[in-house]
Amino acid sequence: MKRLTKSKYLKVVKRGREFAVYNSIVSGSLLIVDQEALELLEKFSVPTDPEVLSKQYPRVDIVLVIKQYLKANILIQENVDERERIKRDYIIHISNLKEGKSLRGLILEITKNCNFRCTYCFARELSLHGDRLKSSHMSVSIAKKAVGLFIENAIKNEQSEIEIGFMGGEPLMCRKVIREIVYLTTSLVHDKGHRMKIHYSITTNASLVNKEIANFLKEYNIRTSVSLDGPKELNDVCRVYPDGRGAFNDIIKGLKLLVAAGNEVTVLTTLTDKNFDLLNVGFVDFLISLGVKNWGLNLEDMKSMLNRDASGIIQKLIHLTGYALERNLNTAGMWFKPVFNMINQTKSYCKATEGAYISVEPDGKIFSCSRTAKPIGNIAHFNDLFISDKYRSMGSRVIGGLSECCGCEVEGQCLGGCVAINRPEGCRNSCGLTGYNKDACSFTKKIVRTILADGSLKLIE
Repeated sequence: MKRLTKSKYLKVVKRGREFAVYNSIVSGSLLIVDQEALELLEKFSVPTDPEVLSKQYPRVDIVLVIKQYLKANILIQENVDERERIKRDYIIHISNLKEGKSLRGLILEITKNCNFRCTYCFARELSLHGDRLKSSHMSVSIAKKAVGLFIENAIKNEQSEIEIGFMGGEPLMCRKVIREIVYLTTSLVHDKGHRMKIHYSITTNASLVNKEIANFLKEYNIRTSVSLDGPKELNDVCRVYPDGRGAFNDIIKGLKLLVAAGNEVTVLTTLTDKNFDLLNVGFVDFLISLGVKNWGLNLEDMKSMLNRDASGIIQKLIHLTGYALERNLNTAGMWFKPVFNMINQTKSYCKATEGAYISVEPDGKIFSCSRTAKPIGNIAHFNDLFISDKYRSMGSRVIGGLSECCGCEVEGQCLGGCVAINRPEGCRNSCGLTGYNKDACSFTKKIVRTILADGSLKLIE
């Protein structure tokens, strides 16, 4: 075996009697090791032949440990330039962007209208700023054109899997369009003999769900996310109808119909200043009692939450998530994404920032995601998207593409975070596609350090 050396981007965090080790410029590199394995790793501070260490560590399976370290990029071969390898991958990625090979997901914002008036709604905020529509439904013709062009590109690039998502506003206000698109996609792909797998998703407030809709979502395996911000007294502070009435009862009614039809529902909970202090583990037990299998726990945005003590926020997120996981409620959230990226192989913070997803509005404008404020194209000129500077600017936010993040302790896992939230000054309405919020960066790094150092936490196991 060639001589090996530890990566110069190696990070070590003490974790009780163990240690979390990872490579800060790549994803999927996190390992939890004991003292002896760490001491072995330190032997590679200078280029070393692994075979000479076998006699020094008779209780350690040297071959197995070395394989794990190599796979995680904790150890590398002597004289390998890690940055050069990332640069080569980045060049390939940019080439794929230009050819449309990266695009695998289409989000249809099929309506800007909603029957709720949630106090923190990003869709409503964006309609007041930037180049987004104030209100409109997507026509069947616009939806069909967007889907047709998207699938044509996917077939041309021999994609094995694609995703089509329905968002709003409240997408179930346009359920006819949803049905038309699902039927169209089936005919464009399966009826013509293509083996491409299609994943559908929808994000809804569930208030308009009836048995027919619940059964339709189940029949076509449409992954369903329902927004619910806590028990009645908390949810009804933020999630209300235009006349101010709380929406909790109608959400729960729809949620129960979805579960009864066999849908595996994800409940999305947004922590805001209005519910943060009062949301507790009782809500977790409530979700489990409803038959919910998945829970997404997120912060409203960094700007509002950074006014609070970061340690308090992190400990609450960890406590709620840990409690849920111990009770087999699958729990995740964008706040946890950098640690998730330490465990799993990925090239970006989210699919939009690698050019894999786009979002189309009712008038045909294309956005990088549903939360950004400025368009990057239009379906009337769909193929021009792939050579546009705006698409490339967003899609290049991958490992090796962010000079402002170079040298950060979570460079290859955070990757600049959410573009729509972590902008300069934390503003969703920023015109640019790049930039970062230094306070949000500090907050993210503190989250990572806390999770890695917490020896009792099972989030990373």
